[in-house]
Amino acid sequence: MKKILFVCTGNTCRSPMAEHLFNAKVIQKGLAKKYKAASAGISAFDGMPATAQAQQVMKNKSIDIKAHSAKQFNEEDIKSNSSVLCMTGRHAQIIRKYYPEYADKIFSVSEYLNQPYDIDDPYGLGIAEYEKTASQLENLIEEIINKLEVERC
Repeated sequence: MKKILFVCTGNTCRSPMAEHLFNAKVIQKGLAKKYKAASAGISAFDGMPATAQAQQVMKNKSIDIKAHSAKQFNEEDIKSNSSVLCMTGRHAQIIRKYYPEYADKIFSVSEYLNQPYDIDDPYGLGIAEYEKTASQLENLIEEIINKLEVERC
């Protein structure tokens, strides 16, 4: 099984949404035995819940993330996952700086997909920004899964 770790700053908005959207999508596509996602944050406070806005946006997509508990990123996360996909290039730079021996499996989502942009942080903004981020993540996750499938061939 290929395990993907999504990383953002606090692990309360973008990365938990990405994790749950990814897992829902692989189940929908019948790929749950091939892929699984988790999430963490480079500056997370362990145990924090997903923001109320992230929970609401996911609930609107029939995905429950109430039980999400933020997790601080650590070296074991790199070792136990096939790829580490960060929400921004800066997140990827920080992780590669501290763990250069794993640089070949650490990417920003935009690097991984050869896209020109990062995923904006909706933290502290309104529900419309969370919906925009979730929509962006849904599209990117579809591309990530397609790329994973091509790489397996």
